[in-house]
Amino acid sequence: MRLTFFYFLFFGLYANAQDKFFIEYTSALGGPSYMVDLVLNNSLSCGLKNKKITYSLGIGQEDWYLDYFDNKQLPSSVFEYISFHCRTYKLTALIERQFLLPKSNLSVRLGAGGKFYLLNQMKDSYIVSGSNNYLRATKPSVLSNAKDTYQEPFNGVGLDRYSYITSVPFAVIGNLALQYKFKKLGLKLYFEPYFMWINYKNAKYFTRGSTFAFYSNIGLGANYPLNFKKKEKSD
Repeated sequence: MRLTFFYFLFFGLYANAQDKFFIEYTSALGGPSYMVDLVLNNSLSCGLKNKKITYSLGIGQEDWYLDYFDNKQLPSSVFEYISFHCRTYKLTALIERQFLLPKSNLSVRLGAGGKFYLLNQMKDSYIVSGSNNYLRATKPSVLSNAKDTYQEPFNGVGLDRYSYITSVPFAVIGNLALQYKFKKLGLKLYFEPYFMWINYKNAKYFTRGSTFAFYSNIGLGANYPLNFKKKEKSD
C-alpha cells in the first residue's frame, strides 16, 4: 500500500517535471542522546524536484552497535558490557522544501518523512522502560536465565524494568540540511532527528506495549541530476 502510494506520487508528477529527477547517496553517524550506542546509516535514493518541493524514496541499511552483557556473568550484580552488532534494512520516504540563499550556491532543505524497516534484527535487543527510553542489546536467553531476587540484577535496575523488543516497524523523521551546489553536483550536511516506534514485551510480567524512542543522525550526502529529454511531438 505504501509503495503503491509513492509510485503514483512519483509518476503522477513526472509529466510536469520530466527533467528534474536526481539520485542521492547519504551516510550518517548517530545514536541516542546518551551516545553509548552507535548507529551507522547508509542510503541510496531517487528523487523528484517539482519547483521548490523535493520528493525522494530510498533504500538503505542501518548498522547498530549496542552494548550487552553475557549470561556467564550471572548472578553477579556487576556486568562487563560488550559491543553487539545488529542490522536492519529500510525504505525511507521524504518530502522537503528547499530555500535558496541569495547570491550564493548554498541552500537550506527542510523536510519530514518516515522510515519503514525490513529484515529487522533489533528484536534481539531490549529497552529500558521509563521517561528516558533507550536501547541496550542482549540475547533473550540472558533475561530468561536472570533471577529478579537479586537486589541489583542488572546494574542496579530490576528485571521488571526491562523488555524484549518484538518489532520495530517504522520511524517518523525530520530533516534539516545545508547544501552547496558545485556545478551539477550537490553536497550537503544534514541533521536527522527521528522517533522510532518500538513494540515490546516485559521481561518479567510478559505484558506487551509500544513506545517511541528518540534518536538522531548527523551525516553527509551527495546528489546528482538525472536529466531525461522530453520527446518531441510529431505533426
